[in-house]
Amino acid sequence: MRKALLNELDAARQLLQIPDADFRPLPFTTDWHKLEERIYHSFYHIEGKARPVWLWESFKHQTQSLQLKVLSLAILHHLIPLDETVWLMAYDGSNFFFYEGKVTVIQRIIPELTYIMDEYYLISKKFEWLLCENHHDILIGTGSFAIQQLRDFAQQFPELVISTYPS
Repeated sequence: MRKALLNELDAARQLLQIPDADFRPLPFTTDWHKLEERIYHSFYHIEGKARPVWLWESFKHQTQSLQLKVLSLAILHHLIPLDETVWLMAYDGSNFFFYEGKVTVIQRIIPELTYIMDEYYLISKKFEWLLCENHHDILIGTGSFAIQQLRDFAQQFPELVISTYPS
């Protein structure tokens, strides 16, 4: 599975002619394990070396969730500043892969994949907030910025929202 997701992300990037400045895998010099650990400790209840199967079930801070009538991917540009570079943490069912890019580019790349990700995460590079779409198509945010953005979206576009939690 590992190669399938990586190959598709790279193929989509090439097909769409997206420059590295807008979307790229984190360099091989990145200490991926250290980055992943910092994400875990910033956003999740973690005990020892054990890791939850579904990260979205283990947030340690308050969350806000939306179930939408449209794909969550379609609204991300309403939630994340267009000029902000974020980390994309893509999950293939057994591994996480890290990219960085702009939200509008991520919105273009993910639909090009035939590989279905179990879940994906968009993470502030300052570790201030995180957005996740899980395999139930629920968009979940943690961190005050993400929570407020989801609440504001639900108020501004109620016709697109099936449910919110907490309501």
